Amino acid sequence: MKKLIFISTISILTFGSCMERTVIIDGCTESNAINYNINADYDDGSCTFQADVVFFYDAITANELNAAEFDRLDFYIEGNPESYEFIGSEYPTFIYGGVPNCYEATYVTTPIQWSGSYSADINYMAYGIHDIGILGELETEVDLYSFNLGANECAAVPIRFLSKKKK
Repeated sequence: MKKLIFISTISILTFGSCMERTVIIDGCTESNAINYNINADYDDGSCTFQADVVFFYDAITANELNAAEFDRLDFYIEGNPESYEFIGSEYPTFIYGGVPNCYEATYVTTPIQWSGSYSADINYMAYGIHDIGILGELETEVDLYSFNLGANECAAVPIRFLSKKKK
């Protein structure tokens, strides 16, 4: 009996030590995500992506904005559905200087983060603001639109004055 217990113990120690435990690591497996986990075996849907957006306008829109005599343009990005977050303002005189790079002086640029897939549809609004002194401000909707944004890019988004859009 002692011999049987000894052989069983040796067998368990010998074969048990050779067996590896397989540990599956959940995480983000998309290499373009900011929270990419190189050790993850299984994508758990937690990937977060980021990109930058810079707003600009062409020469015709710049002339229209100047003719409207706005004191500034305010820009908003939709964070949660139907909830827009202020991201910045641009002050006149509005000048077309070509398609800008992200974070170039005088242009409104913002980083955007989202979860899920490599790209996202982004909704934005731009308002022209008239400062009417003690009475406050008068807002004019200049643009309301959306665009598709891919991870890790700098997207230049043209503002379109609503008065010139096709209905």
